[in-house]
Order: sequence, then structure tokens, then C-alpha cells
Amino acid sequence: MQAIINILNSLVGFILAVLLVVGAAIIVGYNAIRVQQSTSTTFYTIDTQSLKKKDAANSKAFKVIEK
Repeated sequence: MQAIINILNSLVGFILAVLLVVGAAIIVGYNAIRVQQSTSTTFYTIDTQSLKKKDAANSKAFKVIEK
């Protein structure tokens, strides 16, 4: 009888672990799709005149195009 309880306990733990991993994958996938949809409609232009090699201010060269 103790062996059956141990097997059931192991199976329940395994199923919970699988459900947690699948749930995390679903949440991360949903957020990735949502972020991709929101950023895929934002267009940028690059001011190539203000770019310098290895400069932290290069992020200022990207400008969002307003519709």
C-alpha cells in the first residue's frame, strides 16, 4: 500500500511540475507576441550624421516616425 501512495505522490508532483513549465511557457509566449505586435507598428528613422563609433549617445539618432 505504501508503494502505491509513493507512486501517486510522484505522479502528482510530476504533473504539477509539467503544468508549471507549460504555464510559464504560455505566459512568456503570450507576452512575446504582445510585445512584437506593439513594436512592429512603430517605425524609426536613423540620423546617420550623428552616429559615432561606440558612443552611448547613439540611441538619440533613432527617431520614431509619427503617423
